[in-house]
Amino acid sequence: MQIFENFISYRRSETLPEVQNIYHALTNKGLSTFCDIYTLNSGRFDNNLFEIIKRCTNYILVINNHSLDRCNDENDWLRFEISTALKFKKNIICVFVGDFDLSQTLPEDIDEIRYYNGIKYDFIYFDSFIDAICSRFMVKDIENETSNEKRDFVIHDSVLVKYVGVAPIVVIPKGIKSIGEYAFKDKTQVTKIVFPEGMEKIEKGAFERCINISNLIFPDSLRGIGDKAFMRCYNLSFIAFNDELTSIGDEAFCFCEKLKVVRFGKGIACIASSAFNDCDKLAIFDVDEENLSFSTVEGILYDKDKKRIIRCPEGYNNDLVTVHDTVEKIEPWCFSKCIKIVDIVLPKHLKKIGAYAFSFCRNIISLTLGDEIEEFDISALEGWSNKQRVVVSKRFNPLIKYNIQQKINEKANLQQNNEANMTAFVMVKTTFESIEEASKMAKMLVDNNYVASAQLNKLNVFYTWNDEPCNENEIELSCITRGGLYNKVEEFILQHHSYECCQIICLPIVNISKAFGEWIIEQTEQKA
Repeated sequence: MQIFENFISYRRSETLPEVQNIYHALTNKGLSTFCDIYTLNSGRFDNNLFEIIKRCTNYILVINNHSLDRCNDENDWLRFEISTALKFKKNIICVFVGDFDLSQTLPEDIDEIRYYNGIKYDFIYFDSFIDAICSRFMVKDIENETSNEKRDFVIHDSVLVKYVGVAPIVVIPKGIKSIGEYAFKDKTQVTKIVFPEGMEKIEKGAFERCINISNLIFPDSLRGIGDKAFMRCYNLSFIAFNDELTSIGDEAFCFCEKLKVVRFGKGIACIASSAFNDCDKLAIFDVDEENLSFSTVEGILYDKDKKRIIRCPEGYNNDLVTVHDTVEKIEPWCFSKCIKIVDIVLPKHLKKIGAYAFSFCRNIISLTLGDEIEEFDISALEGWSNKQRVVVSKRFNPLIKYNIQQKINEKANLQQNNEANMTAFVMVKTTFESIEEASKMAKMLVDNNYVASAQLNKLNVFYTWNDEPCNENEIELSCITRGGLYNKVEEFILQHHSYECCQIICLPIVNISKAFGEWIIEQTEQKA
């Protein structure tokens, strides 16, 4: 049976709207809360209700002047809930709705409720009201604060398959060798993970979207971190990698937007070049001097003998990068979204440039390629405008030169097609989980002239995902642009959004003032 920190008790006919607001506010704070309309099927009494109240920590009673009118009935369920909470000496928190006055006579088994302290429901200052409940009235159950080995984990053959608990502090049991795929995915209430010594692998997506984890300290035994293992852990700001870790997979720490410095130990031998994509505050990579596979130059990650340049951190602070003259290959994603860089000096004997290597480097005016390049993935120039150029000599590989020219021309041609098809102005809407990601997207869209303006608004969203009801706080991004640019705006959002399935809605603007329309055209002109 699931154990809840809080149990909300009320009379449906009297205080249902207030209860719904309180329930969603508490669950959004990561507090496990029982409320019958969300946990029980409509019209059915759960035989385990007695046990749920018995095991909860805080009993929240939401009442108005008429909520207790029917409590003289021995079969009244609200009376049963109150008497059970009193019997087991729960921490009772009364929430008074309206001008509450308890002057009526109550049955003996619940009469004591009149002496309990409480707080008045406040819709206008609702956030402060919820904060007061949490800070002044709630008792924290130490058992529920920390995971319990017996009830909170699904374990099979030393693999932690699934975390099913609700505690914010998770102590992973001893004997676990591997954290299975998606074992903690979407566990937004988790704030801290304590890993056991002896654990060797964290599989794909294991902690994806654990948005409240702020730091990670890995055990000495950890050897591998899988693809997307900590993707969308937005508040992760510190990682302590152990010396024995050997591999980090694709997008393992993608969208960890508060990371600033990453230090690798002696044993790391494989780091996917996309492992730290969309970490726009990350400014420095550092590698132990005894590491045999990697090195760094001014915070940029290279292989040990500097034949390959792996990744420049997206928050790199210098505007000029001179790639080491021994480099023969630029790995995929190497300079992707390094928007502070305005010039990259490439080595003479460079031979290979990987996918998305310079994608969305919008401030590079020109890039000069040497004559020895054998492979050039054309996606390396994704997100470039037709104002940016690639400079090559007459001896340069003609096929690669042709493909590059086609890529640049594609921008101008697409712009002309969009202009021809443009019949209206539109508003494009999408949503994000964090203010940081929404702000970054808004800035990129405006900076690239895909939209004329972008506004952010806070939302409280209800939806169903994987057959589970969800209620989340999100940030809505609303952009104004020309109708002919919608396809490019949609493509850009999809390329950079962290959601698996992101909402993108295009609304036609029926009427618009002449001056504002001219300003939109001016802000978005000559851009594909």
